[in-house]
Amino acid sequence: MKISIVTILIFLNVLCIGQTVTITSSSEVCLNELIGFKAVVSGTATSFSWDFGDNTSASQQNPAHTYNTVGVMNVKVTVNFSGGGSQTVTKSITVHDVPVADFSLDNSSFCFNSQKVCLKDESNMGTTTSGYSNRLILWGDGSQVSNSSPSVGDNICYNSYPLISPPKYKIIVEVVNDKGCENKWEEEISILKDYKPSFRTYIDQPTCDSQNIRFLNDSSLSNIIADLDSFEWDFGDGATYSSSSSGWSTNHSYTISGVYVVTLTVTLKNGCQATFTRSHVVRIPDFEAKIGIQDSVRCYPLQFIVSTPLVLGGAAYTWELYNTDTTFIQISGYNLVQGIIPPCPGDFLLRLKVRIGLCSKYSRYVHLKSQGVKADFRILNKNQCMPLDTMYFLNMSKVHPDAIVQYSWNFDDVNASNCIGWPLNCNNDTGFHSQHFYTDTGCFSPILVATDITTGCTTERERPSVIDNPDYAEFERVLDRPCYGQKNEYAISFSDNLCENIIPTGGEVHICYDSAVSPLKFYPFAAGGKRIYKSVGSSDGWVTVGFIIKSGSQKIYRSADTSDFYYDLSHVCRDTIWYHKWFRLYPEPEMKFLDVNDTNCLPILKTISYTGSEEDKIKYFKYTWDLNDPYVIDTIPPDTIPTISHLYTSSQKGRYSIILEDTFGCYDILSRPYINGYLNEFMGDTIICIGQEVLFVDSLRYYSDLVGAYWRDPSRPEKISWDFDEGDDFTTYGPEPTYIFANKGWHTIKMASIDKNGCTDTAYMDVLVGGINAAMKNNSEDYLCDQILQFFDSSFFDFPITTDIIKRYTWDFGDNSTKSYLKNPFHYYSSNGNFVITLAIETEAGCKDTAEIPVYLKGPEPYFDIVSDTVGCVPYTVTFKSESKFTSAFVWNMGDNANTTIFAESDTTFSFTYSEPGIYYVSLEGSDSFYNEVTNNKYTCYATFPDTSGFTTVVRRIVVLQIPEVRFDFDEPACVGQPVVFRNISDTIYKNLHWRVEDVDSTTTSDLIYVFKEAGTYDVLFTPTYLPEGDYQRECFDTFFNTVTVTDVHAGFSYVKQGLCSEFVFTDSSKNAVRYSWDFDHLKSKDDNYSDLPNPVHVYGKDSGSYKVCQTVYNSEGCQDSACEKITVEYIKDIEKYNVFTPSDVGDGQNDAFFIDITNHKLFELKIYNRWGERVFYTNDPLIGWMGRHNNEGNLLPEGTYFYVLNYMFNCESVEREAEGTIDLIWE
Repeated sequence: MKISIVTILIFLNVLCIGQTVTITSSSEVCLNELIGFKAVVSGTATSFSWDFGDNTSASQQNPAHTYNTVGVMNVKVTVNFSGGGSQTVTKSITVHDVPVADFSLDNSSFCFNSQKVCLKDESNMGTTTSGYSNRLILWGDGSQVSNSSPSVGDNICYNSYPLISPPKYKIIVEVVNDKGCENKWEEEISILKDYKPSFRTYIDQPTCDSQNIRFLNDSSLSNIIADLDSFEWDFGDGATYSSSSSGWSTNHSYTISGVYVVTLTVTLKNGCQATFTRSHVVRIPDFEAKIGIQDSVRCYPLQFIVSTPLVLGGAAYTWELYNTDTTFIQISGYNLVQGIIPPCPGDFLLRLKVRIGLCSKYSRYVHLKSQGVKADFRILNKNQCMPLDTMYFLNMSKVHPDAIVQYSWNFDDVNASNCIGWPLNCNNDTGFHSQHFYTDTGCFSPILVATDITTGCTTERERPSVIDNPDYAEFERVLDRPCYGQKNEYAISFSDNLCENIIPTGGEVHICYDSAVSPLKFYPFAAGGKRIYKSVGSSDGWVTVGFIIKSGSQKIYRSADTSDFYYDLSHVCRDTIWYHKWFRLYPEPEMKFLDVNDTNCLPILKTISYTGSEEDKIKYFKYTWDLNDPYVIDTIPPDTIPTISHLYTSSQKGRYSIILEDTFGCYDILSRPYINGYLNEFMGDTIICIGQEVLFVDSLRYYSDLVGAYWRDPSRPEKISWDFDEGDDFTTYGPEPTYIFANKGWHTIKMASIDKNGCTDTAYMDVLVGGINAAMKNNSEDYLCDQILQFFDSSFFDFPITTDIIKRYTWDFGDNSTKSYLKNPFHYYSSNGNFVITLAIETEAGCKDTAEIPVYLKGPEPYFDIVSDTVGCVPYTVTFKSESKFTSAFVWNMGDNANTTIFAESDTTFSFTYSEPGIYYVSLEGSDSFYNEVTNNKYTCYATFPDTSGFTTVVRRIVVLQIPEVRFDFDEPACVGQPVVFRNISDTIYKNLHWRVEDVDSTTTSDLIYVFKEAGTYDVLFTPTYLPEGDYQRECFDTFFNTVTVTDVHAGFSYVKQGLCSEFVFTDSSKNAVRYSWDFDHLKSKDDNYSDLPNPVHVYGKDSGSYKVCQTVYNSEGCQDSACEKITVEYIKDIEKYNVFTPSDVGDGQNDAFFIDITNHKLFELKIYNRWGERVFYTNDPLIGWMGRHNNEGNLLPEGTYFYVLNYMFNCESVEREAEGTIDLIWE
């Protein structure tokens, strides 16, 4: 709205000469918009009286006012001056109507995939305006559309909402009329979860009357399966299928060819519905199999050329041949144009089978006539070693029934006359069967020619025969390298001069390859065959080869009758040929080498030296240190196979190879594997975002280890350490570390490793650490309340990374509204004040950053503090102090049950009394007007403190409390030295309990347990307190008083031990006791362990040990006391027996007497006997020992073994014991 500032000076009271009054304000204002008035005076004013022209008034010098009716208002102010004068001035204010923002929506929920949100503008610009100035729509996701001079009735649509959770967006529309007055419309919509169906088609092979098509859903189901309501298939031929639970994939059978459009419709439970269509072609086979033939009558074996005019895509063609009775004979081809050769002359039927998919159709039969004859014959006596027998030729030709055949024989005998007729043994004959006698050896190829004289069709057939004598057989061999082994170059070729027909006609040729290996083992032989000798039987390498040749047959035919024959072994010829030491083969060179590594750790020098004994015959020496490298070839002078070495500097797995070739051409290859070091590699991202946790995966393993688990086993010697190039050196240990880089730039990552041999290796990787910095571009214009704002992204990379781009923006505007995912979004704040915008960005490379940008929207900032305590006991008076900014009008809401409201026109401090307990929330509503110089609009803004939108956590709360009840009780009697429990039965709010007993203060969190040391009557003062529950409680205390009477009893006793059986006498020394209870801690004594006598006696006997004896005494009031003493019972019994003593005849004091040591006894009798059973000593005093003499008197007894018998009994025992043993007496 355009505003002009007008100053009006009107003198209405001429008595105030020299004193002036002017009104400064806007001349136009919008309905319900705050307008400020300022009375500018010269002189000293004592009071102000305003009349705003709408029956309202004010008494401040500079008031603010809001008009709730439109029109021209005459504002008047009367100023009274000191000295009694006054002046009145007026000013006219035009109040314009505000537009009514009114828009309609088709719906409040929209499906994501088919979203089209349309607003219909039905706004009204107000009664005092005539134009629509501007319309701005915020769609709620950060996008906007703005129109100047729009029209009522416009339909504005938007369809680019992202799917978020929760899927809520608030649409805000601001409309401004031509007077600059504005209003807003808001509506919340939901973008519902949706689904994009999709499917593929699989076309099965058709039958002759249908086509089945399978439809397979290929879209994701996992994210909507719980939301699915139903789906429906429309197959395009009138058939449909629907379900609500299963059947995402289905099939359908079509019976008519055509193009069909299939539609899948998916409906979700939220009502969203989506469709997907795909068209496909249905081709049901519709054809007739036909045959075309060039000539149906041909001479055998000429082809019948047949074809079909039916050319179909995907069709298979099969030509089937039958006898005239439709008996199947054979398949004769699969081509569109096919040559058919019948198996013999005759009449046949042919038909064509055409198959498309699962549909097969047949043509009609066509008749084929293959005329003429198929010549063929058999030879009897066809293999002979000498010309001894006539060969008989049996005609076996197959003839068409209509044929008349002439036959012509040619026996291929150069020694026979070129005449016709077998009786003359001519070389030719014309009979049906024939015979011929060959007069010499040789290979023969007789021929039969058969001619159908009715059609001229002719065929012929040739078959072999032979007469060959093995005596004339010779063999040859050819060898390139005279070596044995497995190399192809060692192959030996064998050849012979025998007739090539000898084997086809029934003859035999066998070979023994090495008589030294097995002289009786022969193999079938074929001329031109090759043999590789892997070894030889003779130590000198000479090879003897043998051949066995057989020709002729023992079965002799006497005529052309195949049943007319006899057997004669003399007609069979055999011969064996040996070629002694025919050739010599040599062995391959010795491959004896020693390789030595100078160390286990890289670099490794490998040295290879020859250790064999054949240096004198080696011709070539070839080697390579890796099979991927070419061989090095050295010609070796006599007796000099060199020692070679190679330095391996990198870890690798490979094979080296050596080839030796001798002067005979024999060679061998040595190939050995080697492993140098271990595989020392690691992987990880090479472009890393700052602050991102990065995983580096090591690939450490030995080359023989496919798993790579050794460096991952902490119990093994293999170790890994990492240096991430940030000044920490190798301080990270173990496999697969993660690291967060703190510094940007290039880093060289190092992985150092140690293997089981102590060898070390280091792998390197260069990585680039950087990232993206989220930032928002500064906006030069001020942010005002009630203003729609646009924010601009200005994020930047740390360094040029041309391949990385920002892929995602997330704006959180700090007011609990829907987030935006646009780069430069629009936003409307419903309240003014301070907000923190959070911009989160993510790049394609995975880098992320978040920036928090504070923004301030200028507007009324009502604010107050509670200067008194916020918690008190009823009744409670609270003092409030306003410290608002940019606020010209104030409304206090006290939050009490009477809904008290207090109006004020300036900041103030005042008090309010709450007369009932409860929790009261106080708020202050403030308003003011602001002018935007950029948009030329004036805004009246309202704000409430604390903000009631729920976004802020600030509250102004008054808690008025009642004083909780305080009490305690206790159980009687109260005894000196015994704990007295003072039980708190106060209100549960009390948590800290303060007690005063015997002028001693105590604090507990529950009941007080107190022990009185003396009898008497005592006062107990109880003053509990409590801590606030949360931030808004305070303490209201009360006090409780009571007395307690305490009585006394004291336990005490003494004791003495008497007798040898641990008898203890206890004497009572307690005070005020009337009842006793003793526990002697001697459970073995059972019932005697306890006593209620004042002065009891207890016997522990021989139960040595430590015992805790306790006395418990009771007085007449029931008080009790206990006293305990620890006593020690020592019942000692022991006996020690010896088996040798060495007295001296002069009594040197060293082991001069034999004693048995015993303690705590009441019986002791020792008797000693010699080996004859004579008693030599007796005593009943353990202090008197035997000195080796008879009853310790007389001469020395002889050395030897003596026997003793001891009878004894310990005190407190009633059973006599006996012990026996031996004593060795040795004199010194």
